[in-house]
Amino acid sequence: MNEEHPDYCWIHHVVEKPGTIRCGECFHWFADEATLLRDYNQMSWDLNTWAVEESDPNEVTFCPHCAHDF
Repeated sequence: MNEEHPDYCWIHHVVEKPGTIRCGECFHWFADEATLLRDYNQMSWDLNTWAVEESDPNEVTFCPHCAHDF
């Protein structure tokens, strides 16, 4: 584990390949908007918090991995 690497993700404890969207808290990289939406929707279903899938990445207001506000 190289925690000092600039692409280190504190949620997954790995150095990730840079993407287009990054959380400012856990530093997880999302490859693109579709990946952000997939992770967000999967998290909502896993937690059974709501049954409506989000389709607009601009409506995702927090990181689905650490819950930090975007």
